[in-house]
Amino acid sequence: MSTNFSLSNEFEFEKKMFVDHTGEIFKCKHKPSNTIYSVRRYSENVFTSFEAEIDFIREKAILFDITKRNYKNIPKLYYCFEDNSYRYLLMEYFEGKTLKELVEGKNENIEENLIIHILKETLKILSFLHDECFVIHRNIKPSNIIIDKNNNIKLIGFHLAAYLKNAKKVLVTGKSPKGSKDYAAPEILFWNSDTLDYDNRCDIFSLGYSIYYLMNKELPTQTKIMNGKVVRTDNQLKNNNYSPWLIQFVQSLYSNDVNKRPTASNALKILENNLNNKHH
Repeated sequence: MSTNFSLSNEFEFEKKMFVDHTGEIFKCKHKPSNTIYSVRRYSENVFTSFEAEIDFIREKAILFDITKRNYKNIPKLYYCFEDNSYRYLLMEYFEGKTLKELVEGKNENIEENLIIHILKETLKILSFLHDECFVIHRNIKPSNIIIDKNNNIKLIGFHLAAYLKNAKKVLVTGKSPKGSKDYAAPEILFWNSDTLDYDNRCDIFSLGYSIYYLMNKELPTQTKIMNGKVVRTDNQLKNNNYSPWLIQFVQSLYSNDVNKRPTASNALKILENNLNNKHH
């Protein structure tokens, strides 16, 4: 692709797929090659703070790093460019539904085997991120996980991702309370500037909440802002339609005590052991 291309001449924006407070994601076609891409577009007025600039630089670095590893379950970042109004990230396009769309499109419960498959494949992705890339996603939620027609699982939404400082995966650069408040781990949600400290198990908590949402069409808790403070209240426990071992396993992922949560690689081993015992 030319480095001096005209955006309007070379790209046709076909569909807006997602929008949040930072930007928008479009499905678009590169007209000269007929190739379909995903484009994340950030308005320049988003970059009014140093932290926003650092987040953008970090997102590009992480996605380029993952792209070099040729990992098929995370979109490759091909190119970055900008004009007078926007910055753009040109990425691999994944066809499919988000887990949020999957839940909203079903009247009946999602079958247990599919829940287990989604859980297992997402844990594989998180193991890759945490153990090989030393990256925390920090925004795991159903709208950032895609399932395609062949049940392949893809992870998107890396604009809040950050590098872990060391191989022990304890401290993260760019520490701040990031993520969706409905899915964020308590160590992030109920932070203060003196004690904010978290590791890659914040992603495990968010995955646990995401899987619970698949099972119940709601979350284990309701998160609200009351009198300027974040408050979580428990929803009534459901999950009656699934195997007790699976319910217990999912609950272990979103333990409020970070030290009781498994890492992604350990969770994957526990899940596989449960499945092996179930079949024996």
